[in-house]
Amino acid sequence: MRTETMNYAAPPRTRKEVRSLVDRVIKKASAMSPDELFGTLVRAGIYTKNGKLRKAYGG
Repeated sequence: MRTETMNYAAPPRTRKEVRSLVDRVIKKASAMSPDELFGTLVRAGIYTKNGKLRKAYGG
């Protein structure tokens, strides 16, 4: 799996900036394979490596 450096910028301030950010995230997630997407969700702490939702997300 590929890892990237996270670049944290200032949060979006306008509706246009938010929409642009959402569009970029959707485009990037849509281009990922199922395994890449699942790995991202595991690294984000949403799922466990076993595929179960974490308690904070209803698991």
